[in-house]
Amino acid sequence: MRGGESVVSVLQVVITARAPLVFSERRPGGQFRQSTPYVPGAVLRGALAQQLLDADEQNHPDFAALFTAPDAPLFRHAYPAYFDKTNPPGAFLPSHPLPATAFSCKAEGGFDRHGVFDSLIDRLCYEKLGVKIPYLPRCNHDEHKGEGDRVEAYRGFYVDTPNGKRSVSVPSQLTTRVALNRRRKVAEEGLLYSPLVISEAGAHGAATTFQGSIVVNDVNRAVVEKRLPQLTHIGSGAARGFGRVEVKVEHASTNDLKERVAVFNSNIHGRWKKWAQLAGKPPCPDSTFFAVLLLSDAILRVDGWTPTVRLEAAMLGAAGKNAELVRCYAMADYRGGWNTAWGLPKDTELVGRMGSLYVYHTKNSIDDEHWLNALCDLEERGVGERRIEGFGQVRVCDEFHQEIQEVKACQT
Repeated sequence: MRGGESVVSVLQVVITARAPLVFSERRPGGQFRQSTPYVPGAVLRGALAQQLLDADEQNHPDFAALFTAPDAPLFRHAYPAYFDKTNPPGAFLPSHPLPATAFSCKAEGGFDRHGVFDSLIDRLCYEKLGVKIPYLPRCNHDEHKGEGDRVEAYRGFYVDTPNGKRSVSVPSQLTTRVALNRRRKVAEEGLLYSPLVISEAGAHGAATTFQGSIVVNDVNRAVVEKRLPQLTHIGSGAARGFGRVEVKVEHASTNDLKERVAVFNSNIHGRWKKWAQLAGKPPCPDSTFFAVLLLSDAILRVDGWTPTVRLEAAMLGAAGKNAELVRCYAMADYRGGWNTAWGLPKDTELVGRMGSLYVYHTKNSIDDEHWLNALCDLEERGVGERRIEGFGQVRVCDEFHQEIQEVKACQT
């Protein structure tokens, strides 16, 4: 449920590139312009709005249902999909951003090398127990012969395959274009720019594909399923041969939230017991923890107007009742944009960056169905402002938090 609506649906959106794609977060300061490695929800929403405007359908009821109604759909980001040629053959698997607490070996980093692990649960237990020895996660791969090696933060997207977790990235290529004279509409002499675009040719001969989602109520669901597959171009440079896509709308998979929360707390209790031996303190109290991962940048405000990157419990709605923010692993950045319909720049906002992570302690039980429904609602509606553009998408107790590696301190 979202915003008082009776029923909402989460529809999966599959975007297949048929030409190079480019999604620029800001105007270039020089010759080169880099694309984001995913399809922003604002880009998908803007492209659909532009297509209806070009068809002179701004007065059509579908336009109001999609963009101006109070219960308009939430267009969320579409992340690069992983092409799995084995299980089953030719399947595309959805990816998620890695949390800010993900680490990998500094010398041999990556899932296919020395692996990637999450430090969240160990660090939470260490800090809450007040362990006196330093928290120093190390890479304990066999090649280090038991001595361990330095680790560093690891960013990007990951996917959970039947053969283990894998990194996911998009292929890119550098292209060169001639700038146009805005007054004469012809090539401008001596002006070139080189966008670093997403190539339409992905791994193993498959087309580059993205998977995202749209949150829509049942009243407008048919409109989304009708209009979105009609979209032919997204992003910048359509007049220069960029942006051609094929879009499909499918049903989303079942939400396994309760299982994720249960496993998360089971791991905390197990690791707490191990760290408690070093701290000389009793086992973990009988209580519930949950983590909220930002799957997209979030625009957060305190008291309705002060920008912040802290996701306080009160900002979670009913899911944050009786909860306390105990740890905040947040990264800050700024995001702007361009409103094509108005022909004006959007406000530049302070955001909590994608991958930021927040941990809460609550009095609610895992068996409390009312609280679990509130968590499901949180994943559907997101947090913060401009959620219809893809900001503020969250995931509770992401599976990657289960990737725990023994740290040197725990082996002494």
